[in-house]
Amino acid sequence: MEPDSSRWGAPEALGIGSLIGGAAGVFLLVPLSGLVERTFDVPQPNPVGDDKGPLVGFALQWVVAALLVALPGLLLVASRQVRLLGVGYLLGFLFLGGLVGTFFIGMDLSDWSNWDP
Repeated sequence: MEPDSSRWGAPEALGIGSLIGGAAGVFLLVPLSGLVERTFDVPQPNPVGDDKGPLVGFALQWVVAALLVALPGLLLVASRQVRLLGVGYLLGFLFLGGLVGTFFIGMDLSDWSNWDP
């Protein structure tokens, strides 16, 4: 009797989930953060001087965007049949989305507007 090749094993589910989650972290996190910023009119922090601006609103825009992108993975983890796919999604999103988010947050908080070589 041949094994059923139509079902995914654990490595395949984790791999496919991490690819999808990584792509979501790379391609959805920054646009959703910009959408949240424009929707709720979040002011940009001032990187120059003593007044750093409203960092709470700036941080919340990234948290809301990250939760929106992580929501499909959280919903998949809740279901027993596709739990490993959701875990892979969350791992891929946390790794690549964290890298992309850290880069763009650093660019927003640094003083690139007054940079002159």
